[in-house]
Amino acid sequence: MSYQVEVNGQKIDVWTRSGRVENVALKETTEIWTSGGGGYIHPQHGGWIGAPQMHSRSTQSKELRIRSADGARQTISLSDDITCIAGDEMTFVYASPAGAASGSLAGVVNHTEAVWWSYTVKKLIGYRGGRILACLLFGPIAAIILSLVVFPKYVDWRFASINAQLPKLEKGIEDWNQYNDFRQARRSTISVEKFAAQYRPSMDYSLSQDEYIARRNPLLDEWYRLKLGSYQFWILTLGAAVFLVALVLYILRRQSVEADVARALQHEIRKIASMSRDEEISSVA
Repeated sequence: MSYQVEVNGQKIDVWTRSGRVENVALKETTEIWTSGGGGYIHPQHGGWIGAPQMHSRSTQSKELRIRSADGARQTISLSDDITCIAGDEMTFVYASPAGAASGSLAGVVNHTEAVWWSYTVKKLIGYRGGRILACLLFGPIAAIILSLVVFPKYVDWRFASINAQLPKLEKGIEDWNQYNDFRQARRSTISVEKFAAQYRPSMDYSLSQDEYIARRNPLLDEWYRLKLGSYQFWILTLGAAVFLVALVLYILRRQSVEADVARALQHEIRKIASMSRDEEISSVA
């Protein structure tokens, strides 16, 4: 039996394989490894030797030999928590993204014992809004990379530009200070043009003193911010904050979608389990 289930507007292929259990074989896999050990011996001051520690871990599983109604036989490996014996009628429920060539085991039904199990199958459907969240995730990463790789080059270029402008602006302010001091000291009404011609031939009086100051002060502020790395700090801080928010939203969205898929598949497994019996089928998922 094969059909499709719709979850959040997207299709999932579901199909089943049923049969009678002919044989149940228990399998146990033991993994052994060592850790630690070693040491050293000094010819005069002694030393120490540490014995290695041995560790082991055993994993149990079941291999079921299943015979379907048409006489075909197949062997299926399951986790040890699945309960069955020879002669039990079993149904295996599989799921995959719509149109996929293969799928994963989503549930097992033991019709004889009136029990079913479900498994978590991920990536059966896409996450709506996933592209937006991906942009929110990779955007801050790109900003952080830019702040660490590209931004230092920008800082060097900007420093060179500011350092080229500041001396001219400082000289303009100093020229105006000299002019004002000259007028105050001699109580003179000499014009700036005559003062420049007689005393400071290099003076550029095309800008007023206030205009020179108005142009210099923002450059000084920017110079100190670049020196302290405040731009880079805020880029990194903002990028990290946006990344964390996007990551949390992405995880919550993924968990919500996977929960919807799990509920939909459990509903299908429950329906398949009830096909052979009218009474309520208990779940040990």
